[in-house]
Amino acid sequence: MLVINLQRQHVELLRLATELDAATRAIESPVGPAQARRVCAQLAGRLRVHLAMEDEFLYPTLMDSPAAETAAQARRFADEMGGLAGVFGKYYDQWRKPQAIEVQSTQFVSETKSLISALGTRISREERELYPLVAEPVF
Repeated sequence: MLVINLQRQHVELLRLATELDAATRAIESPVGPAQARRVCAQLAGRLRVHLAMEDEFLYPTLMDSPAAETAAQARRFADEMGGLAGVFGKYYDQWRKPQAIEVQSTQFVSETKSLISALGTRISREERELYPLVAEPVF
């Protein structure tokens, strides 16, 4: 059940990332910065919940698995991908106001594209490599 909820969250996160990417293409429009900020706030809320579920439930459960390879894989994922929350937090704080986005739109677009790429990579790897481990008898 946990993985099903996490996969649903992935769908929503990717939808919001796509919407944020679209907002970056319209950043020069009069409502572009405000629209980008709105979507960014929605993404931040959903991402915080998702990462908390993974960090507090999924990763610890998998790392405590009696299957050594499952535990090792979960540790690798936690080490490799644990920094996304911090990176996103810095990004979110920097672009908290539409005025910041408007004044530095080129930097905002560049950082947003990098963040979306990192998020997409993490989601893809979790779906392919990590979540299948949950199907093993670890719960």
